Amino acid sequence: MSKDFRKDLCKIENKLKSKKHFAFSKYADGEFMILTNQQVGNKEFKYDPNTADASFYRQELENSFKFKHPDYFVGIGCKCCMGENNFKWMLEFSNQDESNLTWANIFVNSNYPYYKNNILPCYSNYDVILVCNKTASLDSLPFNVIKDFRIGTSAYREDYDLIGTMTEWIEQNKIKDKLFLFCAGPFGNILVHKLFAKFPNNTYLDIGSTLDPY
Repeated sequence: MSKDFRKDLCKIENKLKSKKHFAFSKYADGEFMILTNQQVGNKEFKYDPNTADASFYRQELENSFKFKHPDYFVGIGCKCCMGENNFKWMLEFSNQDESNLTWANIFVNSNYPYYKNNILPCYSNYDVILVCNKTASLDSLPFNVIKDFRIGTSAYREDYDLIGTMTEWIEQNKIKDKLFLFCAGPFGNILVHKLFAKFPNNTYLDIGSTLDPY
């Protein structure tokens, strides 16, 4: 897979500026560990393969990883971060067309200054719905949030009902042409998939930790 980090970021920027509906879901090392049924425990999210319901949530994540749509884009770990073997596994297991693949870390590292200067301002052109941790403060965000949904550190298990809550809210309020941002670990992947598949007239971005400084 030959993908340029900056060029792919600019493609996302152009889509946001043109207000073309699309979805981006990223799968980095934590998501990789869940997909391969490994224990995960950090401040952002937790996964225990020994719990009775682990296979259900892992399958939900796998479904999001393999979901196909012309406007659904999947970010996978690069060789420099994941290693050659893990990169190849993600590439093959996703079964995505190369045109719908990009990098999981496209918003961070050397791209982060560009993200702050060029992608973040695009959010101000939308009504934004944000999914983030229940402890987060939104006071310093450089864009307006019209609605926020809160989650915990094991959100895919503890807050799974949020899928239904958000679905009902979108339907009742006839939500369209909005921008949904997800700072929600692997639950963000599941939400992006579920919501985009049902409501493709919005834009959905899995943005990870990029808002942490705010």
